[in-house]
Amino acid sequence: MTFTLTRRCPAASSISILHSIVSFATLPILVTAEMLGIPPQDRINFRHNSDALISFDSARTAEAHTALQTSIHTLITQRRQQPGKDLISALMTVQPGNTSLAEQDIIDFCTLLAIAGHETTTNLIGNAVLCIDEHPQFWEQLRANPLLL
Repeated sequence: MTFTLTRRCPAASSISILHSIVSFATLPILVTAEMLGIPPQDRINFRHNSDALISFDSARTAEAHTALQTSIHTLITQRRQQPGKDLISALMTVQPGNTSLAEQDIIDFCTLLAIAGHETTTNLIGNAVLCIDEHPQFWEQLRANPLLL
């Protein structure tokens, strides 16, 4: 995924910070969608709904919450018929205390993961870029020794 995103960056010795942030802000939600088994054609809606869940527009948030929960419910229904190698399929087989997780628990977990995984990691990437911009000596240290990461 990271390779695909970096290939979208223009070929030059340096790239636009804005372009980089936009490209790499996509990475966390793509990783989350891949983990959950969200089909590629549904990932744009998954990202829009995840973004909307943390908006300050209550109507938009409510609509996104319903859409996200509906799409996860649909995936659960599909995975019952045809399990995959994804987190939703794995969650359906978990049996804490010899009882399976309730469908709503799986939906709520996936919704939380969409918000936490996307928002937190996107902010981390943005803050790292800001820190490196304000302290270029750290960027030089990282370039000299990638193990510092």
